[in-house]
This record gives sequence, structure tokens and C-alpha cells, in this order.
Amino acid sequence: MPGFNPAPILVNTLASHHHADLIPASPSTSESAESDVEAEVETYASSEAELKVGLCPPIYAEVGILTGGKYIALSLLGQGYDGRVYICIPTSTTPPIHTESGVEAVPSRNLHAVKIPSSQSEVHILRRIAECLTTTTIASSRMSETNFPRLLASGLTWHATHLIRGPTLLALLESLLSQHPSITPTPAYPHIPKTLILHIALELVRIFHFLHSLEPTVTHGDVGVGNIMLECRGTDGKWRKLGFPKVVLIDFGAAREHGCSKLPTRRKEKEMEAALAQERFKVFALLKMMSRDEDAEDEVWMLFRDTVAGVRWKDAVERPGGVLQFREFLEVFEGVIEDRKACVSVRELANIGVLMRWVMECAL
Repeated sequence: MPGFNPAPILVNTLASHHHADLIPASPSTSESAESDVEAEVETYASSEAELKVGLCPPIYAEVGILTGGKYIALSLLGQGYDGRVYICIPTSTTPPIHTESGVEAVPSRNLHAVKIPSSQSEVHILRRIAECLTTTTIASSRMSETNFPRLLASGLTWHATHLIRGPTLLALLESLLSQHPSITPTPAYPHIPKTLILHIALELVRIFHFLHSLEPTVTHGDVGVGNIMLECRGTDGKWRKLGFPKVVLIDFGAAREHGCSKLPTRRKEKEMEAALAQERFKVFALLKMMSRDEDAEDEVWMLFRDTVAGVRWKDAVERPGGVLQFREFLEVFEGVIEDRKACVSVRELANIGVLMRWVMECAL
């Protein structure tokens, strides 16, 4: 699911089924973007934002049909091999706000993400995650429901979650290729602030450690930069001016529960061990891709870099138990990364906020 800037969407007041194209703001420099984060809500005033009656793509009608009229599609957010995701408003929502120009603005808190088609297994796993996050044992793991899509409603072939307000990790990497004015990319890979990488690594490992610790355990099945989102806004739509983005793992269409089948116990255990090891490798390989910069004076960074670089696919295939465990990573790095984040200056936090805002503009 690609990133989305949840500014109020402008829609035609005459349309019976509202739809709006997303109108991106023009790219900002670091200075202007920093001043922009003071604004709690943006309105993209453009004549292109008004859609004439009858121009709504026919495919959008599937949302109303399959949800039994519970949702109206505003825009196609993204699509993959297993379905499409739409930005929608519930038909039961508070009526949109009328502006002086006669155009209606949909408050971002009323926007949901609806996936069509959706499997019942995906809905089941999202429900299990939500239930497990309420237990006292899981609460101590520093996980929260904000690290996962929050299930709001579902049917036989669809489900709705809260709209995640931020870009994907893929968008962050691609945007930095165009060289943000405040950073200097390296020849090997675009430079991302090391503290931001460590934050993303810690939250990502916590997320997968949580999934792999469930009983029965869960594997996501589709680890990739396009399925990791960096949420930069709260549910009220307000921009987080300071602080790190919340890492959210999305798209559980390929997720699988292990330990529920009727296969012989030993065969079942071996399959589960292999699936867990291969997913651990993919997570650490993703972090390795983001940590190519060298900094001999930064001991924590170099230890992190060497640790993720040492995870090999050969071990995941031949020696599943030999792949670095998420628990082992957290034992070494959780405390030091949290301490490092606690010591970050307000200026650096503001710069991270400006960078994330710029990435969202590029993603649009």
C-alpha cells in the first residue's frame, strides 16, 4: 500500500458518489517544509480537485457493491497481485464540511482504507493481532496496535482498516535518490540519518518478534519495503512536527499461521522453523541494505551494521536455527537504541520531521 498524504480531500459537491484525485503540494525546500509542519491541516486548492459528475472510474463502484453500500470510494490507493486498496469514507460518516468555494472537504479522521478482495484468513490474523495486543504479557513488549493496520469492519470479500498516514519505506528510499537538500547520498546507497535507521530497525524487529512469538506463530509472508509504512500523522490528521515516525507493517494477504495443521509433529516443526528463519533473514537483509554507510567513530552503528551483515541466506536454508534470532538482536540493541533516541536533539527530531514531510510530497 503506497503512502498517502491525508490532507482534506476536495470533492465535487454535485457528485452522488464522491471521488477526488490527490493533488500534491509542490516540492518544498528544507526551510519551507519546516515552516509547513506548523500547519495542522492542508487544503490543496486547485481546480483539478473538482471531479465532474460521471467521470468516476467504473471500477470504484465495486467498493459500494461488495461492502453493501457501507463505503464510498474516493481514490485508488494502491493495488497488488492479491487485491486493490481504496481510500474510502463510510456512508454513515459525518457529512463533509462545506467551504466558501462550494467544495466539500472530507476530514482526514473519516478516511478509511478498504481492501478488495480480502481473504478471511487475513481478517482472522488481523483480529488475532488486535486481541493479543490487549494482553498483559504482550503489553510489556512495547508493541501497540499502531504498529499494525487496525481492523474497523469486514465482509466476505473485503475489509476496512484505519488509513495509515505516511509513506512506505520504499518511498523513503526512492525519494532520497533525488537528493533531499539537507542530506548527501553516498555512491552505494542514499544516505538516511543513522538514528532514523536504528529506530526503524528496532521497531521492525519488535514487530516481527511479536508475530513469531504468537501461539500459533504467524509469519507475514511478504517482507518488503513496499509493505512497511512510516506513519507521520496521528488519527486526527495532525502532522507530527517532532519525533520519529511510527513503523507499521501492512498487507497480511500472504500471512500464515503455523502450528495449526494436522501434519506429523516433526514435519510441522521443521516447516515452521524454516519459515521463521527465512523471514528473519529477509528482515535483516532489508536492514543490511539500509546500513551500508561506515562510521568507525560510532561504535553502536558499526556493531549494528556488522550484525545485520552477518546474517546469511545459506543458514536460513540449511541451518534454520543458526539465523540470528529477533530476541538476540533485542537483547543487544534495544537498550542502546532507546538511549540514543532519548539523547537526540530537538533540532535533529525536527529535521527528521522535515525529511519525512518531503518524502511524502515526493511520493505523491
